[in-house]
This record gives sequence, structure tokens and C-alpha cells, in this order.
Amino acid sequence: LGENAQQGLYGELMILRDCILPNIDKKAAISAWTGPLNEVQDFQFPSCVVEVKTTSSKQHQKLSINSERQLDESTVPLLFVAHLSFNLSLTDGETLPDIVRNLRKSLEGNTNALILFNDRLLESGYLDQHSDNYSHKTYALRELNVYKVEGDFPRITEKDIRNGVGDVHYTVSVAECRHFR
Repeated sequence: LGENAQQGLYGELMILRDCILPNIDKKAAISAWTGPLNEVQDFQFPSCVVEVKTTSSKQHQKLSINSERQLDESTVPLLFVAHLSFNLSLTDGETLPDIVRNLRKSLEGNTNALILFNDRLLESGYLDQHSDNYSHKTYALRELNVYKVEGDFPRITEKDIRNGVGDVHYTVSVAECRHFR
């Protein structure tokens, strides 16, 4: 996994561990994690969807959006963006293999959830035999914010696209999202 993919996977796993698993059934939580399946958003629940975005840059931070559908709430009940801002270092924080081990340990009592978790890790491109490649960088959470995507939230949606335009990728300033926290 490249640097951005590692950081993105770490962010999804942190949301899974810290926000989702403590609140719902373990198998349901892992089933809702659809980021590795190349779905439009990273977590899909019957009542809402969550797109996870990570940054590690200094100010002005921006979110990279991968398509006109990623922040389009018109086809889902509710859409949230979870933005995690990290400090990256060689020593102060948690590595990607650390959070994988931590999650596996928390799922030990639920074989079906653990099997599904391991399958999703494989789908995301995470292989245990490469874990040494991911042990040199640690992630320390600087800030976590969740934004509700609605109304004037800064984004491009499918209905905004003119005929002949495609492969839409763009960025959104985090400062402009704060009104939707």
C-alpha cells in the first residue's frame, strides 16, 4: 500500500474501532465497512452512510474527493464525512499493524466478524506479510470532526455535472466544512 492508502486505511480502522464497534453488533459493524469493496462511501448503514477522509498536512487542510457521487446525499438517508487529522512521526502514535492487531484482538470472541474483518483487510490490499513495511510510521490523532453533508455543504454532485464531463476529482477546504459540524 502507498502512503495515502495506508493513511486512509488507518483512518477507516480508527473510525471502526473507536466510533462504530463500541455502539453496534461486531458483525454488523464489520459488514458496514464497505471502503475495501470500492463502494462510494466507506461505511454503509440502513440509516446513514459515512465517508472517511484523512489529512496529515499543516493548515490549510483539504479533503480529496474522488467522484461526484461521494458527497451526494440525494441517494442516501443521511451522509456524514468523518475527517481525521493526524500527526505523522516515527515514534509518537500507533502504526497500521498496531491497529490491525488491536481490532483482531477485540473481535476474537466473534469468529464470523473476525473472518469478515480479515477478508476486508485483504480486499483493501493489507497483507500481514507486508506489515514490516507499515511499521515505520505512526499516526497520532490531532483532531476528529464529523460533518453532516446537506444544503450548501461544499461539494460537486451528480446533478451538477454537464454532459461530457467525467472522472471528477476535486478538493474541499476543511475550513469551509466547519459550519456543518
